[in-house]
Amino acid sequence: MATTQHTRALRALFTAAGAAGAAAAAAAAASRPARADSAAPDAPDQPRLRALLARAAAASAASRAPPAAPPPHSPPPLSAPERSRARSALQRYYALSDAALSDAALPLAAENKSRRVPAHVVFRRLPPHVAAPIAAKFLVVGGGTAAWSAIQALVRADGVQPHQIVLVAEEPYWPYNRTMLSKELWRSDIVDHAPLPDPPSVEYAYKHVAPPAHIAVVNSTAVFLDPDQKYVRTKSGVHIAYDKLLLATGATPRHATSVAPVLRHPSIQPYLSTFRTFSDYRALRQTITSRQQPVVVIGGGFLGTELALALTAVSDNVTLVVSEAGVLFRVLPRYLCHFLAAKLENAGVRVLRSAFVSDASEKDGHVTLQIDSTDQPQPTSITTSHIIAAVGVDPCTQLAKTAGLEIDRHDHGVRVNDFMMVEPDVYAAGDVASFHDRSLGRRRVEHWDHAVVSGRIAAANMAGARERYALQSMFWSDLPAVDVSFTAVGLVDSRLDTVAVWNLEEEAVRDAPSINRFADGVVYYLERSEIVGVVLWNAPKGAAGLRRARALVDAKTCVRGLDERTLAALVNLREGRFRECVRTARDAPL
Repeated sequence: MATTQHTRALRALFTAAGAAGAAAAAAAAASRPARADSAAPDAPDQPRLRALLARAAAASAASRAPPAAPPPHSPPPLSAPERSRARSALQRYYALSDAALSDAALPLAAENKSRRVPAHVVFRRLPPHVAAPIAAKFLVVGGGTAAWSAIQALVRADGVQPHQIVLVAEEPYWPYNRTMLSKELWRSDIVDHAPLPDPPSVEYAYKHVAPPAHIAVVNSTAVFLDPDQKYVRTKSGVHIAYDKLLLATGATPRHATSVAPVLRHPSIQPYLSTFRTFSDYRALRQTITSRQQPVVVIGGGFLGTELALALTAVSDNVTLVVSEAGVLFRVLPRYLCHFLAAKLENAGVRVLRSAFVSDASEKDGHVTLQIDSTDQPQPTSITTSHIIAAVGVDPCTQLAKTAGLEIDRHDHGVRVNDFMMVEPDVYAAGDVASFHDRSLGRRRVEHWDHAVVSGRIAAANMAGARERYALQSMFWSDLPAVDVSFTAVGLVDSRLDTVAVWNLEEEAVRDAPSINRFADGVVYYLERSEIVGVVLWNAPKGAAGLRRARALVDAKTCVRGLDERTLAALVNLREGRFRECVRTARDAPL
């Protein structure tokens, strides 16, 4: 999210555009529907982006014009370095979706409404046992990103007061950003020189809230839902009646025993954990006490890959056990999985591919694992002090099932329409929601941007709007330790046909693409030669490539007959010295 410093810089950037810029901003604000100054735009978002870029261009022109007298009560003009940082921040924000970050990137609200306030002045925690039933106009069940986004949208909706909102959250923290748990919180300056982070370091702050807001929080698990009588009962016995309900229950991690049954033995359990919550992060930090301590991560998806790299900050002996031929195997083409696995190995992570745990035993405070692999003729023996399972998640649908709500039989989420509505007065958002994508069909997405967008749309509709989920959400992964960062839009599945254009660091190795050194590029995922997904690999931060990728997916652009140069131009890929086009087929990936 945007920091206060960046928000101030952006606000000053637009103010510095002078009277013409201010008039353009006022005209844009007047042309938007009610609450447009605080709500994200309807899809498509191109008009707002064009307006935003026009204002930035006006600011740039103003910086070259003779200085004008500032209007009364305006902030002081930006210095040249501040103006440069503001433009950089603008580009960085728009690497994410406009709908997710409209408030952060368009600070057009009044000064007293644009500041973010910490969670502890927004919420009030209710006692664990409340004898009398609670009545809430808006009840939000869940304490993650979708819940945070929904609360932000509710408090800025017309006619909604914070005391009308009740949050039911299982964890003893205010809603927080889980993406930091496998990335920023393992930076060397944090793990080497700072005490163990406290919850406020990851908890979300809030805009458009006048503290104290007094949004009530029940720290318990919702165990029963009656959508006819419109009430929820928690594990602690609290009854909460509601007018509108949002299910933002998220997902729960699968246990390692789901992929390695030998780890079920009671003697192994103390050395085994999952990684999903802030408490999991703190426990893992306290478990690893020296760099010589060996650690094993099972699972080569996003979490397993990011966490294995992050753990190299605290351990010199990190092993990643991957059941597939490479990391991120279900997302990236096979040659790219091999390439990325090799990058991890160069960064200090031992990667065992096409591997599974066939045996485990405990002795003297350590666990010895036997790893079988189709790539190795003999089993590999590893002794470790801790095992972390990162083998996927399952949507938390237990509450929905108690109410008889419809569960999708393919993606196992709670089925919603494109208003994020399950049935009248019941909505769902985030990881738990199986939603209708007008371009790609029904799907369930487990990424931050989707949680932000779906939570905001659900809350807006709970408050009386009629807003459809029409924007292609995106996801990203930053692996700075191996100089890799990529952004993806649409249906990104390694089982699809792909065509990619790459800029290489050196001349291409023909017929062995995984040996090449990929600098930056684009991967198109295809169904019947039509683009249904895009990965932008090490692309420049900014809005342009992401906008183009969304447009290509929405239009299902056909790539049949397009040459390498045209494929690169679709997302404005730079022209490198060494360029290579790589194609993979669904039935015979490289």
